[in-house]
Amino acid sequence: VGLVHLVRVIQGGEAKKASKRLGTAVPLHELLMLIGASATRFFLISKPLSTPLDLDLDLARSQKEENPVYYAQYAYVRLAGILRKAKEQNLAGSVELGRPETSVAPLQDAEAQLLVLGFRLPEVLEDIVRTWEVQRLPQYALEFARAVHRFYDTVPVLRTEERDLLRTRLALTVAAQTVLAVVFDLLGVEKREVM
Repeated sequence: VGLVHLVRVIQGGEAKKASKRLGTAVPLHELLMLIGASATRFFLISKPLSTPLDLDLDLARSQKEENPVYYAQYAYVRLAGILRKAKEQNLAGSVELGRPETSVAPLQDAEAQLLVLGFRLPEVLEDIVRTWEVQRLPQYALEFARAVHRFYDTVPVLRTEERDLLRTRLALTVAAQTVLAVVFDLLGVEKREVM
């Protein structure tokens, strides 16, 4: 079975005319060198095969939130940063899961959204296997990354005084990083600890 995706390469705001005869076609190995393996994989499966794909090389190379690969990787970096700081502050033992000794406060909206989205991953994967709509995985990665950024911006994980709540928040951080790691492994996207 051969899969073909019509890709229009955009550079400097202009679509490049692809022609093998004129030598203006961009072979896959060149694309890999221009934007890297992670961005190539992510962008190439981000749209259905039945839909033409505009691949903006400038966007794919940028280190900005508008670049979906960078945005998703930065979410992973933020989670890694929380866990690294927890270890530096000797809070890493708090990640050990167990029954809380006291009642824990209700989840904030950002925590609940992250938890719900994390639990949706198996369902998304089952749907992808059933429908072959692989573009759903990068879409899920972006939705989950948005939830991670919201969590990071609104939940003071390491400033949590109450030990059981701290344990819960660190466990959620570990779980979110695990979900992103699984998605990145499936997409072939590099997991970065720092950016």
